[in-house]
Amino acid sequence: MDNFFGTLFLDLSTFLKAEVPELRWIDQDFGQLEVFEYRPDVAFPCVLIDFPQAQFSNLSELSQLGDILISVRLGFAPFAQSHHGAPLNVREKALEYYTLEQKVYEKVQGWHNDHCQPLNRTNSQTEQRVSASGSQDASGLRVRVLLFTTSFEDHSAAMKYTKAPKPALEVDGEITT
Repeated sequence: MDNFFGTLFLDLSTFLKAEVPELRWIDQDFGQLEVFEYRPDVAFPCVLIDFPQAQFSNLSELSQLGDILISVRLGFAPFAQSHHGAPLNVREKALEYYTLEQKVYEKVQGWHNDHCQPLNRTNSQTEQRVSASGSQDASGLRVRVLLFTTSFEDHSAAMKYTKAPKPALEVDGEITT
C-alpha cells in the first residue's frame, strides 16, 4: 500500500487481531454503531478505527511532519446488571468490558510500524449514546473510545532528485562515458 493511513489501518488491525483474539470484529469506523435498524452489522466485541484529525507542519523541500489522532472505538453488546443489588458474579460479568479495554490499551500503547512513531494514549471515555430522534439510545450498546496520537514524516510530495547521465566525451576519435 502506498499511503500512510491505509498502511497504518491494515497494520494496526492485523496487530490487534493477533494480540487481542477476544475482538470479534475490527473495521474502519463508518458509523456502524450509529445507523442500524435492529442490531449493528458487526460482531461484538468490536473495534472501529478512524483517523479523525491530522495536523501537518512543514519540514523542508515539500516534506511534512504529521501529528495524527487515532480513534479506537470499542463496542460491546448490551451487558448484564452492574447495580449494587445484583450478585457479585453478575456485576463482574457486566464490567468485563473494562478488562478488554485495558488489554487493548496495553497492546496499542507504544505500538508502531515502520512508518510512524510509537502510539501514545491521550484520552479514554464512555461515548454517550443518543438515538436518531435525539433521546437516550435504548439499544444498550456500550461504547468506549480510546484516543491515541502518533507522528510520521510524509516525504511523498518531496522533490525527487535524479542524477543526470554523464555526457559522452570524444577523445582522439573515441567516445567515452
